[in-house]
Amino acid sequence: MKTMLDFLRNSIRLPQKEAVFTLNREGFGLPIVFLCFILLLVSLPLGVQMALSGENMAAEVALPIFLVFFFFVYYPFFVLSVLIPLVAITLLALLVAKFAHRKMNFFYVI
Repeated sequence: MKTMLDFLRNSIRLPQKEAVFTLNREGFGLPIVFLCFILLLVSLPLGVQMALSGENMAAEVALPIFLVFFFFVYYPFFVLSVLIPLVAITLLALLVAKFAHRKMNFFYVI
């Protein structure tokens, strides 16, 4: 797969057999990058709101220091708060599959 736009286009066309085949051949790195990019887009409005409001820590520090705080403290915690439940659900599915003696359709290492 060439670009993130191809990945998005195939994700939209997912019920089609060709899209499923193409997405199954793709590695898992691009979807993680895509998810982090979407999470960045979701968290940016709150960061702008925090920077513009005068009620919190952002009003008391300089803008470059706030940007460092936002991208190195707030954003990683936000991403982890989204990704950790997804990982927990995946591990739970793996445990259920292991105890039910079922094969999973995706690659995992245990």
